[in-house]
Amino acid sequence: MKNKIDSKRFRHQLDLLGFSIPDLAKKLKMSSQLLNYKIGNKIRFNLDDIENITRVTNLSYDELFKDNITKNNC
Repeated sequence: MKNKIDSKRFRHQLDLLGFSIPDLAKKLKMSSQLLNYKIGNKIRFNLDDIENITRVTNLSYDELFKDNITKNNC
């Protein structure tokens, strides 16, 4: 079973926080393209990514990811 990010919901949540993909990517020290791939489920987020996103957005894992994860049987 693989967990996937609900891309639309995740992007909407970033918008509500005032983060664009390029702005967040810069703060995370990664390219916008790489962040888009991760949000779009082409590449998986690793633990460091998640820790950095929660630090930059000042939100907990649950606040940022809990409702944005879908479980797929793969």
